[in-house]
Amino acid sequence: MTGFVAPTVERFRDATAELRELSAPYAKERLIFQPPIESAEQVRRLERACQTVFEGLDAVLRDICDGDVLRMAKLCRATPPELRFLTRQPYQNWSTVARPDVISSGGRTVVIEINGDSPAGLFGLHDIITRAQTAFLPPEANLARPAVAMHGLLSGLTKSFGEFGGMVAICYWRHEQAAGPVDWQYELFARELRRHGIASVHCALEDLELSDDGVRHEGREVSVIYRYFESPEPGADDEFAVLDTLFRIAESGKVGLFTGYRAEVLASKAALAVLSGATGIAPSLRARLAEHVPWTRIIESRRTIYAGREVDLLPWAEREKDRLIVKPVRGHAGKGVTVGREVSAEVWAEVLATGVRGGAGDHPYIVQELFEPDPLPVAFTDERANVTSTVTPSVNGVFIVENTAVAVLRRYAVNNTGTININPFSGYAPSPVWVAS
Repeated sequence: MTGFVAPTVERFRDATAELRELSAPYAKERLIFQPPIESAEQVRRLERACQTVFEGLDAVLRDICDGDVLRMAKLCRATPPELRFLTRQPYQNWSTVARPDVISSGGRTVVIEINGDSPAGLFGLHDIITRAQTAFLPPEANLARPAVAMHGLLSGLTKSFGEFGGMVAICYWRHEQAAGPVDWQYELFARELRRHGIASVHCALEDLELSDDGVRHEGREVSVIYRYFESPEPGADDEFAVLDTLFRIAESGKVGLFTGYRAEVLASKAALAVLSGATGIAPSLRARLAEHVPWTRIIESRRTIYAGREVDLLPWAEREKDRLIVKPVRGHAGKGVTVGREVSAEVWAEVLATGVRGGAGDHPYIVQELFEPDPLPVAFTDERANVTSTVTPSVNGVFIVENTAVAVLRRYAVNNTGTININPFSGYAPSPVWVAS
């Protein structure tokens, strides 16, 4: 990490002007002004790990489930609300848009989360931080090239829908607004689309005007709905009614939906358990999956195989807590994640018991082998130009569009808790990965 100039108060203020407009957290602190620079081959290794996982998902659907999406959904423990809408829209694969979390650990490249759905995007965050970092790069420098994540996303939109004349509406459920201020990332994403010439707005799905003629927002045509909303919980009849209408319009071709529930359900944490234990696919693919997919199981009373020997899952997991991590299948942003070595035996036993009972909406939990991310150097600054340099674990968010890595956003653990659950709630510093020239 050389060639970037030292931060000053004035340079920091200039670099973070866009972030301040959005009240983004990195407008005051944790701004990485010296981005990591990796070789093209290292980025390719991250891409290959993701592609192997998606190849595995295709093989499970084809070879184990005979092409039946609903059969695969049941393997992934889909709930009735998810099954209700799984097949009711135009086809989109799980690798249309995804953002797997990938770590490097002792020479292995391991996919710890598939994140095969629209909310995993964060394309705009990647690009706005890239622009901020460029302010610390001298004009004559030719050290590396930053990716533009939005270029990849826009190519995916064009491939799915062709040229369209209406807006992109970034949509979520109205109850998200009632729970608190709408995430600044929605507005960031809308701004980034507009920056690239795509009219865009973010709003509650219920605020759209849905009719047989198409979809409008405040009288303006909506061509594509970018889905940030998830399947409704049981009993949310008003939300189910909105989705019924929306899918009918999408089926008629009057609006596009990007992306679909197929990825949300079938490229979830439960899918890692399916891939980890799959026996009905080609041995060569199984070997590659074993290299990139951590040992993962749904938490339930059963016997299973670990490292070639049969174990009774629940008592074994209770004993082996220091090598394991528990996650809710439909959790996000690190919510509900427990790292075994970071809690007491009593807390761990209760976490496993909760996993057996299931979580919100009857979603299960997984238990997964813990991989230690390789520590990497990082330097970040705050609005007073105070620089912190450290060596810390990190995780790579790999932006996948049409099965190709278009950018990488690395998250560094810079919290005081020491947890390796690197997420917004524990605190982290994000940086785009620049590729060496």
